[in-house]
Amino acid sequence: MSDLGDSLEQRFGLWSLFWLRGPRAGAEEVVIVALRSDTGDRISLPLQRSEANPCADLRVDETPPTHRTLGDVPQRWGRCHFMELLHRLAEAKPRVVAFDVAFRPRDDLPSGEDRAVATAMRTARNVVLAQKSKLRWLPGRVVVEDGPVELSHEISSAAIGVAPTPIPQQQLDRIDQFQAFKDGPWSAPTLSALALQVYARDGYPSLLTGLRRTMPEAADDLPPDAGELIRGGQLEVHMLHLRSVLMRQLADGTRLDEHADQLGASQVRSLRALIELYTGENLRYLNFYGPPGTIRTVHIADVISVRDKLAASDPLQLRDKAVFVGYADNREWDQMEKFATVYGDGLTRMSGVELLATAFANLLDHSDLQTSSTWTNLALAVVAASGTVLLCYGLSTFAATLILLAAAVGYLTASVVMLSRANVWLPRLTEQPKPALRSRLPVPRPPRHQARQALLAEERPMTVGLQW
Repeated sequence: MSDLGDSLEQRFGLWSLFWLRGPRAGAEEVVIVALRSDTGDRISLPLQRSEANPCADLRVDETPPTHRTLGDVPQRWGRCHFMELLHRLAEAKPRVVAFDVAFRPRDDLPSGEDRAVATAMRTARNVVLAQKSKLRWLPGRVVVEDGPVELSHEISSAAIGVAPTPIPQQQLDRIDQFQAFKDGPWSAPTLSALALQVYARDGYPSLLTGLRRTMPEAADDLPPDAGELIRGGQLEVHMLHLRSVLMRQLADGTRLDEHADQLGASQVRSLRALIELYTGENLRYLNFYGPPGTIRTVHIADVISVRDKLAASDPLQLRDKAVFVGYADNREWDQMEKFATVYGDGLTRMSGVELLATAFANLLDHSDLQTSSTWTNLALAVVAASGTVLLCYGLSTFAATLILLAAAVGYLTASVVMLSRANVWLPRLTEQPKPALRSRLPVPRPPRHQARQALLAEERPMTVGLQW
């Protein structure tokens, strides 16, 4: 019941479960397009660029005398490689493209670069963006959010949605949890949830039909179809409204998937993923698919280098996938975008974009970890304690020791099987800590795309993620 007990179970119990289980199958629908440490060396732009078309003649893996590479400082890279990436993805046709990149305003770039990226996003109509948070240190090494980082107006207005990427504060110096929705003054779906709604939009008509049957007045306030849902830049608002409505449905015990047997397999999966997203817990435990690099990752330069005529044939198998774009490199190159997990620290840290992709995949197949109930934990403790006492009292030391060792191995095996088959986390040492958000300072929600005066303050707060 103490903090020490919670810390022991989460630090060692959960860690041992993942290592005994090993990598698991899943996340086939997710692909990470990685910005690696050698990206600036592989991509080059002309020395002389026109204002009208500054991204013309971008080269990959070749640097003629007329070109120069982007360099080894990511903060100085331009944005033309993102425009070329979006053009290739438009041919491959993934369902959703999520950028874990902070497109901050840049005075050192030609204005045509932002315009080119924005045009490619409007053409794709399936791009969602991350909006990072500024962090501020308080006395006692307490970190609080200090509002969202300003984004380029031209780029952010072209995306169909903008979402935060909060990291829950936890007792341990590692990431075990994720949020589906960010509550508080800055209420919004997180990037993984926003990407899921776009990916599973074929389940929205069935969800709306169920709402019209049970709560017609609530359904009247929602877009009439999936196309209208993602138009107009109001996707985040519609998702918050859906969440409030479906949470009331859950309280009433109403089911919205009663007629799921009349739908196709893809629609059924999308419908149930959306229902679980909106009615499930806000704070959830990550069910990792394996160590860093387990989710399929493709270098951004390899995607850009696919020629236009070959992009339509989808040689990289990106069609109908959820594509997450961000920094992902298994080298200790930048610690601000890499986080400790149950799979290790240091060089084995996991990139932020891989954490977001893992959270998305957990939401899609609703495989996030479920903790066992308090009554189950109590029953296990009573059986283990009383059984140990009775065995040691009634049998010889040798016999009782053998039986207890066999029982411990059996329970250990059962806990690994429950994690693998049912995504249930059975306690190993003590009862599991229940997911709970710690209190933090309120984070004001500014109007979308509006610049904030805090960015002009003399004290530059650190930000989450690389600023491209």
